[in-house]
Amino acid sequence: MTYDEFFQTAMAGEAESVSKLPYPYQSELATGDAWPELLHVPTGVGKTAATVLGWLYRRQFAADAIRQATPRRLVYCLPMRTLVEQTREACLRWRTNLGFNEERLAIHVLMGGEDAGRWDEHPERDAILIGTQDMLLSRTLMRGYAARRGKWAIESGLLLNDTQWIFDEVQLMGNALATSVQVDAFGKKPWPPVIPSRFLWMSATLGPDILRTRDREDWSMTTANALSLGDSDRQHPDIDRRLNAKKGLQVLAKGKPPSAADVLTRHAENGQGRISLVVMNTVSTAKAFYAELLAEMTPRPSKGKKKAAPAPVAQPPEVMLLHSRFRSMDRNNRMNQLLTFLNRMDRETGAVADHPGLIVVSTQVIEAGFDLSSVSLWSEIAPWASVIQRLGRLNREGRQPN
Repeated sequence: MTYDEFFQTAMAGEAESVSKLPYPYQSELATGDAWPELLHVPTGVGKTAATVLGWLYRRQFAADAIRQATPRRLVYCLPMRTLVEQTREACLRWRTNLGFNEERLAIHVLMGGEDAGRWDEHPERDAILIGTQDMLLSRTLMRGYAARRGKWAIESGLLLNDTQWIFDEVQLMGNALATSVQVDAFGKKPWPPVIPSRFLWMSATLGPDILRTRDREDWSMTTANALSLGDSDRQHPDIDRRLNAKKGLQVLAKGKPPSAADVLTRHAENGQGRISLVVMNTVSTAKAFYAELLAEMTPRPSKGKKKAAPAPVAQPPEVMLLHSRFRSMDRNNRMNQLLTFLNRMDRETGAVADHPGLIVVSTQVIEAGFDLSSVSLWSEIAPWASVIQRLGRLNREGRQPN
């Protein structure tokens, strides 16, 4: 099976906005001689599909030499629970589309409150482990969170041998980023594993300096093999449209945050069938703004006896709140609501026909991992890496006018 055929089979049934053919850099990952240590590409060009499907193709469909050199376990490490859930759902879809069963490709989740299953009982199987940074990196340090003491050495050995690590959205990882860089350095210099493991860091905002630690400098390990978009990628119609998508910016007056009325007015002007996004820095401010939106959309009773209450707005937009503190049941309901809307968006117009649109009030959870394209974005002042990620959700595909 060629990689194009493999990729098309895996991506069958994805949203209309998702390309069903691999971009050139995705093909290079799957069929090239070796994997890079850094993958530096803009948001929205399929990093997750590139790495997961690229590893799986190299492991099970490539030439014998590449298959034998490809680690049998893929460990996908993420900074947030919501990203783990999205990645798991994508991997399960791809496995189903390819017709693989659990024995051919096991998928396990290591995250607080989740049952990871007995992933360590079949080290001979090809497997994908998806988890949060605390659960995964603590196991490499032989202090696995939520693991019995008798499992510490076993899990550490499995995660540091015959494993391809992927660190995604590293700009959100904090100290875990430096920890992962050091774990890689120790495995290459003082304590090499029995079967080599590989590490790959991905980000749209950070460069090769993330690999600079004192130990790596002492061991002359400051350079890294990196992959970014090439000319053939940039000339691809989908990527060219994304890279050159217009985003008009306006800085609001100091001390004058947007009001719910401002957001509703702007959405009424150009948000029909589209997403308007409001990103706040804390859960409390997001909840307060969400309540303000609902209050603004509720018809107010008239004070005088002769005056009638204002008529409700025809087809008001859907409004939803996203943050990290929902119970799993409520979080899943909101995720399904959002994904249902995204899957209905037309690939050519970027809108959902006959729909009043969706206003999403969110915290930092929307910054990474969501292939979401909004027509309007309001953001509080934030660190530069966060601003870049938030702008990546504005006219992401170049199909949101004005």
